Amino acid sequence: MIVIGVSSDAFALSLYASGLLRKADLVFWDVRLSTTPLSWTPPSCDVSVVTAGDQIEKMSEAVQRSIGEKKLVIWLTPAKQQQVVAAQLRQEAQRHATAFEWVPVSAWPVASTQPPGPLAGKCILITRPAHQAEGLAHAVYQYGGRAEILPAIRLEPPQQWIPVDRALGQLQMYDWAIFTSANGVTGFFQRLVEIGGDLRQLRAHLAAIGRATAEQLRKYGLQVDLIPDTFVAEALAEKVTAQIKGGERVLLPRAAQTRPVLVERLRAAGATVDEVAVYRTLPEKRFAQPLQRLLQAEDPLWITFTSSSTVDGVVAALGEQAPALLARHACACIGTITAQHLQALGIAPTVVAQEATADALLEAICRAVREEKSR
Repeated sequence: MIVIGVSSDAFALSLYASGLLRKADLVFWDVRLSTTPLSWTPPSCDVSVVTAGDQIEKMSEAVQRSIGEKKLVIWLTPAKQQQVVAAQLRQEAQRHATAFEWVPVSAWPVASTQPPGPLAGKCILITRPAHQAEGLAHAVYQYGGRAEILPAIRLEPPQQWIPVDRALGQLQMYDWAIFTSANGVTGFFQRLVEIGGDLRQLRAHLAAIGRATAEQLRKYGLQVDLIPDTFVAEALAEKVTAQIKGGERVLLPRAAQTRPVLVERLRAAGATVDEVAVYRTLPEKRFAQPLQRLLQAEDPLWITFTSSSTVDGVVAALGEQAPALLARHACACIGTITAQHLQALGIAPTVVAQEATADALLEAICRAVREEKSR
């Protein structure tokens, strides 16, 4: 089956078309469109870039590859091209006796419906995982800007659950449980549900690295005892070690391959630390071509980095072109650690949020845009 979804902007996609994207095997993305619909595709989906000049050739190849297969292929193309592309696809499908369905999607002039704001006329690229990007994209829209969602990373389960399951089986033994990300909270408690564990066994003091992580804990009915004033591991370690007693046992569910500073300081304070990986962060290389196309465009945009791993993901996607392409655009980092990671790669951030939150990141961009306009 070949399905064509037509849109001039992500906001114009119908619920039906967006649902199809979440099940797609192959998506053809026209370089004239928003990248945001690509973020809704599953990890197994292949993403192919098309231009006005090579559409027919790639169209024919796609139809031939789908013969005899239950493949869901989605073609995203500008609204003004929908009739031409749909007719060509239908002809190719009939020629190869392949099932065809056309899903036209109405488009409207998004710019006229957007509220005025400090980001009017600005495009903000959001590189965090898709499930965390929509809130920031909505805020960009409310500020009058245009958001492009193109995840540079994806989250995967840990390579093994044995250490996590062992910790979940002895929750009552811990004096402290420390969470350094909202993703860590989600991964840990989803696993607890999967193995049939009992949350009531967790009687430890709870510490969270920031407000977003604390809010995620509250969704599980848990109240946080400690949040540092600055949302970084160093500040969290300082606050926890001021209260911890020698010999106390600490549970630390977090991502694999994180900075060791928190574990080192807790152990130096005399704590026994069980560090367990509840998820992995991997580069999202499927979107390398769309990302390169977006950054090669003439119009400058703001690129947001919400963690060190998003920096690594973007650099992995761009390869040797990373320094030159990123230098053409403004880079905004969510906090000092992410900024330092970007600087270590030879790329200077344009702004750094004073607080490691998405709201503070957006405020920093707005300030920079206002200052630019006032010059």
